[in-house]
Amino acid sequence: FPYTTLFRSDTDMEVPIALLVGLGLRRGEVLVLRWQDVDLEKGKVCIRRNMVKVGKEIIFKDPKTDTSNREVKLPFTLLKLLQVERKRYLTNKLKMGEQFEDNGLVVCWDDGKCINPDTLSQKFRRLIERIGLKHIRLHDLRHTNATLMLEYGVNIKAAQQRLGHASISTTMSI
Repeated sequence: FPYTTLFRSDTDMEVPIALLVGLGLRRGEVLVLRWQDVDLEKGKVCIRRNMVKVGKEIIFKDPKTDTSNREVKLPFTLLKLLQVERKRYLTNKLKMGEQFEDNGLVVCWDDGKCINPDTLSQKFRRLIERIGLKHIRLHDLRHTNATLMLEYGVNIKAAQQRLGHASISTTMSI
């Protein structure tokens, strides 16, 4: 998918945006994706958890439906990006030593701590304003993935499974 035109590589938003557009993940799925869920050799990602904000509390939980638990193949460009990001993660861990909070998260602050979902949305909003793009919500990147799959001729059932929708009607309405 040509997601690389939607973000800039000189920002810490590159990886989360690539995961949202390239795989169609939910914001909470991106923020709790762990390196143990990413198989860089086989080029796939297992989605097993979600992050939700309840009031001021951030909760890691199982996805809301069985179909949200899924395995997604990585496009080549995203696989290469994650390989670079893995090296950056390990470098930060080594440099920071005991100050590094090793949660194993793919998308995290440089010190390993998890990112608040609202903070990610705000960072995205500021990024698109700064580079002059039309306002869209962070979640709209997931919808972009769905649209791109259909434009590229991906079977609707395969798109449903990739997005983790319980119902094909949900995929069709997007």
